[in-house]
Amino acid sequence: MSDALKSWKDGTVRQAIVGFVERAVSEVPVEERVAVFDNDGTLWCEKPLPIQADFILCRLFEMAQADSALRARQPWKAAYERDYAWLGTVLAEHYAGDETNVRTLLGGVLAAFAGITVDDFEAQSRRSCGQPTTRRSAAPT
Repeated sequence: MSDALKSWKDGTVRQAIVGFVERAVSEVPVEERVAVFDNDGTLWCEKPLPIQADFILCRLFEMAQADSALRARQPWKAAYERDYAWLGTVLAEHYAGDETNVRTLLGGVLAAFAGITVDDFEAQSRRSCGQPTTRRSAAPT
């Protein structure tokens, strides 16, 4: 196995990707090579958070704004306070195999969209929430 993808565990996925690249290098002329890899085959912003997080955090923020009791509970607390450190920690823990806070976050996501119809979800996702969470500082304004 080559030194490519050193930080990846050796397994079928790593072997398949490295094999693909090795074949492409040997079979495809340099001027014809274009390859892009992502977690699901799309190109989207993943840092500091996956792009879908903006819509979810917006909804959690709106819920905390409407119900002050939620502001003391995660994940509404993090969304309301724009605590990206907590959210980043959740992702880091998840990637390390600890799902504790992921469950907390997903519980909030389920609550945020409970009972919503597909049409309502689409309408909400199309409108601007007015709180672009990914572009604000960590301190509340």
